[in-house]
Amino acid sequence: IGHVDDDIGLYSITLDTSYKQEAAQLEVLLSKQQHDMAWPWYTDRATVVVQGTAARSLGQLRMDRPDRIEAWTDALF
Repeated sequence: IGHVDDDIGLYSITLDTSYKQEAAQLEVLLSKQQHDMAWPWYTDRATVVVQGTAARSLGQLRMDRPDRIEAWTDALF
């Protein structure tokens, strides 16, 4: 979890995932509200599900605007 630009309230999370059948890390850009929501997920080590379009940029996998982001916790099971 980190911040990209404090002035405009842009934050990010980096998720371990797979891309084209290989292990990868995905940087997902978040609004302040999404970032605040994601912080407890990080501390609880929750499984995070993100839906949207990812693209490679400068060798990094990135999603600028997730369509959906939520955590799967033990409470769901």
